Amino acid sequence: QILVTIPFKSAVHLKAISIDAPGIEGKEFPDMSLPKCVRLYRNRLHMDFDEAQEVTPEMTLNLAPEDFVEGKRMKLKSARFSNVSILTIFIETNQKLVESTHFRRLNILGTPVGGYSSMLSERAKVQYRNDTCRENFPRGNISRGRN
Repeated sequence: QILVTIPFKSAVHLKAISIDAPGIEGKEFPDMSLPKCVRLYRNRLHMDFDEAQEVTPEMTLNLAPEDFVEGKRMKLKSARFSNVSILTIFIETNQKLVESTHFRRLNILGTPVGGYSSMLSERAKVQYRNDTCRENFPRGNISRGRN
């Protein structure tokens, strides 16, 4: 299980997400798998794993291996993902139900509520089931499309 909390500098309208993970489902990685059940929450600042399992998400994505083709976008329900200050992504299970879940890139597509500016806050928080780490995500991975 992985819990990712992404705070934005200002409120955004989220349109879609994409998750890239080419080649992981092959035989060379038998102990790794792609995400399967991904739960999305908005504007929850201090969510932990227990809360993520108990609270009803704004949207649940049940993904198949073909959903991980580079550049494939999964549209979000616009009414539920407008005016988002914090996006929390809970990867609950993976395709093979093995210990390790793998993906290469997580792209978030949307537009700022008040016009264009730098959308991503300084730090995003990534939590793993038995550990926590903080990482800076490069600003270049934020797409500012109008789709």
